[in-house]
Amino acid sequence: MVGGIFLLIMVLWKGKVVNNAQSWIFGIQPAEFLKLGTILVTARFFALRQERAKNIWSGSGKLLFFLAAIFFLIYKQPNLGSALLILGIGFSIFLCSGINVNLLIKRIIIGSIFWLPFLYFLIQFSLSEVQKTRITTILNPFVDAQGKGYQLVNSFIAIGSGGITGRGFGNSIQKTGYLPEPHTDFIMAIVSEELGFIGVFIVLVGVLTIVLRSLKIAQLCVDPFGSFIAIGIGCMIGMQSIVNLGGITGLFPLTGTPFPFVSFGGSSLMVNLIAIGILLNISIFNKIKFNNYNI
Repeated sequence: MVGGIFLLIMVLWKGKVVNNAQSWIFGIQPAEFLKLGTILVTARFFALRQERAKNIWSGSGKLLFFLAAIFFLIYKQPNLGSALLILGIGFSIFLCSGINVNLLIKRIIIGSIFWLPFLYFLIQFSLSEVQKTRITTILNPFVDAQGKGYQLVNSFIAIGSGGITGRGFGNSIQKTGYLPEPHTDFIMAIVSEELGFIGVFIVLVGVLTIVLRSLKIAQLCVDPFGSFIAIGIGCMIGMQSIVNLGGITGLFPLTGTPFPFVSFGGSSLMVNLIAIGILLNISIFNKIKFNNYNI
């Protein structure tokens, strides 16, 4: 985790700017690897709390400091989408760690005195013009269909023109120059255009299977550390899918979040494949050590 934070600092100092975000260094995107790093560190923290029967809040200062540092450094790139995803991944593991729900609600209410003003300040004064434009564009992209809403409008056209069965594999019109960056964040719009609703449905079933399988492994895993990792991996893949689909359909602001296993991007694909490898290792480990062949 310390190494990841160091890389994020290097990105802000010597990073390469791509699409208004300084997120790259040495051809990799450290924020993607920090998603997996957050899972491992957060899972280890809460697993130790369970093993030692300690209060879940005990010693949480270091963890909160690391998460806050990661959020701030990624946000400054600016890459608010990845920053919020990392917080969401950490929070999902936190919710499954055995925390008292009533105590959590009380702390959230008390904490709102501090984080609501911070959120207001973030939206009003700290967001870049690009981020503000992405938020306002989803309200009605057709107001400026040839300008700020161009990418989103062409995403709608790609999705709508695919129909049930699509135009056919490789026959997309929007990817020939109408929809910018069709191979990255908007790849699912092209999948919809070429393979239609059926193709998108098959891809989503595949992703949902991975997420549900992750949660199943977490449920049956005897080791708390492995269980929390499985939860984090499932939530990471699920959250990225939801945020990406929400962006191309106008439900959420565009964040640059890739669709797992489908969008172009070496860092994202490598992290997801490593995550699947870890997930399989957890499953096999439990089968061998604990003779738990239900996983």
